[in-house]
Amino acid sequence: EEEEAERKRQEEEEAERKRREEEEAAAAAAAAAAAASSRSLPTEDAPKKKGHFRLTIVRGKDLVSRDSDGLSDPYVTAHLRRDASSSKSAKKAKTPVISDSLNPEWEYEAYDLPKFDPAGYSTVDFEVSDYDGLLSRADFMGKACISVEELTAVSDGTPREIDLPLGAKKKEKDITGFITIRVSFEEAKKKKKAKQADGEETQRKVIGSEGTVSLARNESAALAPKDIVIGLGWEGESGSLGLGGLTEEKPPAMDATVLVFRHTTHIDDVYFHKPNFRDGAILHKGGYSGYTKYVMAADSDRSDVEQIELHLNKLSTRVNTILVAVTPGQGADFSQVKNAYIRIIDFSSHREITNFKIDTAAAKQHGFIVCKLFRTSPSSWHFTAMEEPCEGRVYKHMQAHVDPLLTTEPPERRLSVAFERFEVDTAGMAGADKLKSKMHLCAVAMVDQHVDSTENVKVAPKKDFSCSWPEPVVVSGHAIEMDLLIGSSSTASRLIEAGMGLGSRLSMDKLGVNALGHSIEAMAGQVGSRVCKATVPLDEAPMDATRTVEMEVLDQKFAGCVMRCTVHIKDLDF
Repeated sequence: EEEEAERKRQEEEEAERKRREEEEAAAAAAAAAAAASSRSLPTEDAPKKKGHFRLTIVRGKDLVSRDSDGLSDPYVTAHLRRDASSSKSAKKAKTPVISDSLNPEWEYEAYDLPKFDPAGYSTVDFEVSDYDGLLSRADFMGKACISVEELTAVSDGTPREIDLPLGAKKKEKDITGFITIRVSFEEAKKKKKAKQADGEETQRKVIGSEGTVSLARNESAALAPKDIVIGLGWEGESGSLGLGGLTEEKPPAMDATVLVFRHTTHIDDVYFHKPNFRDGAILHKGGYSGYTKYVMAADSDRSDVEQIELHLNKLSTRVNTILVAVTPGQGADFSQVKNAYIRIIDFSSHREITNFKIDTAAAKQHGFIVCKLFRTSPSSWHFTAMEEPCEGRVYKHMQAHVDPLLTTEPPERRLSVAFERFEVDTAGMAGADKLKSKMHLCAVAMVDQHVDSTENVKVAPKKDFSCSWPEPVVVSGHAIEMDLLIGSSSTASRLIEAGMGLGSRLSMDKLGVNALGHSIEAMAGQVGSRVCKATVPLDEAPMDATRTVEMEVLDQKFAGCVMRCTVHIKDLDF
């Protein structure tokens, strides 16, 4: 009888436990449904046009513990997907790792997309993981999902915060907490009207155009010179300077490391013990191979502790991202230095063209990623000043800190480019009446790692060199901008004379050359004399549009001219 009573008691306890679990699961589901309902907006309010979309991963709350000390090292991976049923991510983002916390504060901007088209995307998925080091697999801590339609339903640009309860991926029963995101979406049309009402247009900073450009943290600017020196400097706690002026005490020993990528794929590192990049385009001037004379800025009396020499036009077109990190020697950190800075010197003129002060106050960090250079087209680069903490000396040691700063490769696209009209206004040109010789011009389109050229067209001064090309060119690649180039086709003539049988139409494919390993100089070198060029941004949405762009004059013979080109760009795969 006692055994039977004990058995019944255990059955009742098991039944009670299951009932409580079912009630808790139902309550959690009801809370999630209520939260989704409270933030949902009528579908008729959803915008139909492109706009500026921003999404920031703000914080986590009451997350599950995954470490033996009762804490976790959480980070979030976000996937912006075109199709909710597909596992393929169109745009991926990853926050930094926050150590030893169940309530992390990330405040990480995952997406900042100025020309975002909501119709082209479906959902944003979030997965929270516990970082366990490079050699261990991250532990799952929960996931959440929200539709793009819901995120872009408010189109006045006002940021709003949304709490997303975390759920299980398979059958995990211990998932707890939620993450908070901040989102804003502003329709392009409304944004344009606001600018017109103010009567002001935001001017993009260009480094090297004139004077010295001072940048703030996370501020970007277009980089005009392509042969530059990145200088880094700091002082010790007692005020002792770096290599340019040592006093009684040397500053802590630190090393600059250059990390080279194609989007999220790591290619190589350049640092003290490995001072040269494979094609000679990057040189660590204080490297192990022997001291190289530093470049002194003509308009500055300060000396750099470290210098990196960059020749961007010599880099393979496969390279599109460069990060520079500064890491201290053993036992040192940034709390032991002050007045740290990074600057860029024009290699040709030795003129300082930009600078940025690194805030190391009370920062007991073992390293900083101080800048990012990003290629937007074969010939266009942008520079971003940074203060991102990191650890280690090469990529494999600092991967968790570096990966969130990298940009996911955009989808491959095949573009048809028709050069419908090229016009030259010689009104402001001195000696325009002396131009008598005829020219053979070709038009070139360059995108990512591919270049294609039109056939030659003969033009004469009496027609103001205006012309058009009947056949479009086709280029393909993973690109956000395209370079257009007009030049004389003397190279084409040389190829014909050499009996290569190519006619006057040039392309890397027809030459049997894999552009993967070629620099922009090699690609553009197909054109004998470069007359003018322009960089055209490519919309994220499929294109079928005509644009007229003003070209930058490269041939000094045409100094003072105004050159314009009308092109029709079309995505062939849509």
